[in-house]
Amino acid sequence: MAAALTLPQARRIALAAQGLSKFRPTGPADTRAVGRTFDRL
Repeated sequence: MAAALTLPQARRIALAAQGLSKFRPTGPADTRAVGRTFDRL
């Protein structure tokens, strides 16, 4: 039996799978933030 997803649920799953579900930083980018970004890539 296949589970049905709504369009908003599918979007949230797709964004989370791409690592885009985390909150965006509020302050300016510093060296550590840039380093963490490159580590994720």
